[in-house]
Amino acid sequence: MDNQAQLSWEARFGRLAAASALAAIAFQVASFLVQLPALTDSPGRDDPLRYRRTLLNFHEHSGVLLGSAITQAIGTFLAAGALFYLFRATRHRRRELPQIVQWLLVIAPVLVTIAVISNWVGLQDAADRYTSPSGGSDMRATPSQEQRKDVASFCRTHARPDARRRCRVARGQQEAVAKELVQDNQGPLGAATLFGGTIALAFSYVIIALNAMRAGLLSRFMGILGIIVGALIVLPLLPQGVPIVQIFWLGGLGILFLGVWPGGRGPAWETGEPTPWPTAQQRGRPEPGGSSDSPSARSGDEPGPEPEEEPARPHPVSKKRKRKRRR
Repeated sequence: MDNQAQLSWEARFGRLAAASALAAIAFQVASFLVQLPALTDSPGRDDPLRYRRTLLNFHEHSGVLLGSAITQAIGTFLAAGALFYLFRATRHRRRELPQIVQWLLVIAPVLVTIAVISNWVGLQDAADRYTSPSGGSDMRATPSQEQRKDVASFCRTHARPDARRRCRVARGQQEAVAKELVQDNQGPLGAATLFGGTIALAFSYVIIALNAMRAGLLSRFMGILGIIVGALIVLPLLPQGVPIVQIFWLGGLGILFLGVWPGGRGPAWETGEPTPWPTAQQRGRPEPGGSSDSPSARSGDEPGPEPEEEPARPHPVSKKRKRKRRR
C-alpha cells in the first residue's frame, strides 16, 4: 500500500480503533465489577480449607463468574482490535515489525477465551459433584449455607467436646476430596491453552509498543508503558484485580487514535514516514528554516532602520538668560 492510501486508511478507521480501545476498558471494568460478589467470599491462599471453600463459593456464584469470564473475553478481543490498528500503522512505517504479530492478535484472544471457558466448565463440574448429596459425607448435607461455608464453625457448634477430633478428621477428608476434584478438572490441555494465549498476547503488546515508539507513532512514555502492560499480563501485580496500567494505556491509545493528543500527535502520523516523536523541548523551539508570524520572530529577522535623532532645540529659558547677559 502506498503512502497516501495508508494515510487514508488510518483516517477512515481511526475512530473505530479508538472506540474499540475505549470499549475494551469498559468491558474490563465491568468484568471486575460483575465478579465482586464472588471475590468477597473467595478464600485466601493460606486458608487450610481453600479448595473446599473455593468449590462452595463457585457453586454459589457460578452464574456471576460465567458472566465475568464472557465480559473479559469480549474486552480482550476489543483490545486486540485496537492493537491491530496500531500494528498496521507501525508496519507501514517500520518493516522490522514481524508480520506474524497480526496473526498472534487473532490467535491469542481465542486461546485465552477457550482457556477461561474451559476452566469455568471444569470448576462447575467439580462444584456440582462436591455439593451433591451423594458425593460426600453428612457434613456436606447440613441445612445451613453458613455451616456449609465454614466447617470449623459447624464443628464448634454441633460437635461435642469428645467428638471434635473426629470432626477435624472429617474436615481434612473433605478438603482432600475437594482438592482432588479441582485437580482432576484442570487438565493439561486447558493449562497449555491459557499459557499459550497469555504469552502470545503479552508478546504482541511488547513488540507493537516497542516498534510503534521507534516509528514515532507513540511517545517514549507510551511506548515504555505498553511494554510494561505486556509484562504485567504474564506477571500480574493483582491476580484478580483491575488491570490499571492496561486500562490507562488503552485510554491513551483511544485519545491518540482520535487525534486529540495533548500537544498534538507526532509528525509520523501525518507524513506516513518513520519520524521520531518530538520531545517537549523540540516542540517549544521554532522549526529550522521555517517562517514565524510572531512579532519576536519578525523583529529578529532583519534589523530595522534606527530612528533619526532630532536636533536639540534651545529652551526658551536659556534665550532669556542670554539677553540679560548682553544687557
